[in-house]
Amino acid sequence: KLVEFLWYDKSSRKAQNNRSVNITKLRTLLKEIGYCDLTKDTGYWKIIFEPKKLKSDYFDLIQITEDEKNITKDRVDLLIKITQKGSFLSNLNYEWLDYFNADISDRIINTLTNYMRNKDIEKDPDFIIHLSDCIFNFDSINEEAMIYKCKAQFILGKHSLAEGTYKKFEKEYKLLYAQDYEYSYQDILNQN
Repeated sequence: KLVEFLWYDKSSRKAQNNRSVNITKLRTLLKEIGYCDLTKDTGYWKIIFEPKKLKSDYFDLIQITEDEKNITKDRVDLLIKITQKGSFLSNLNYEWLDYFNADISDRIINTLTNYMRNKDIEKDPDFIIHLSDCIFNFDSINEEAMIYKCKAQFILGKHSLAEGTYKKFEKEYKLLYAQDYEYSYQDILNQN
C-alpha cells in the first residue's frame, strides 16, 4: 500500500528502492529523537515509542477518546489543548488520509459532546463555549455545539453574540443542506 499511495508513478523496482531509502531515513530520524523505533514485526509497519518519554498528540487523543466513561475535566482540557488548533494533519490533503481524519474527528466530537451533555451550562458557561468552539473546528454545523454555545452566551448576557452564533449556523446549514434549519432561535433557547 505504501508503494501504491506514495510511488504510484514509479516502476515496481524504483518504488521499492524509494521505499527502502525513505524507511532508512525515517529510522535514522527516529533514532535521533530517541525512545522511538520503527518495526515491521507483525507484517505491518509500526512506530514503537515510550509514551512517558516521548509526547504524541495522537497517542494522547486515542487514550482519552477510548475511555469516555472515565473522562475527567483534566482529560478534556488536554483534548481541547490538542484539538483547539483545528483538525489533525489539516495541511495534508491525501485521499488515503480521509478515513483516518474522519475517525479522529468522530472520536473528538463524540467525546466532547458526551462530556458537554453532562455539564451544567449555568455553572461554567465560558467552558461550554470553549468546548463548542473545539467541536466546531471539526464540524462547523454541529447542532448540539450550536445549541450549547447559544445557551451559554445567553446565560452570560451576550444576547447578540448568541443570536449571531445561531444565524451563522443557520446560514451554513442552508448552504450545506439546501433547506432551512427547522428550529428558530427561540426554540433553541427553550430546549432542554
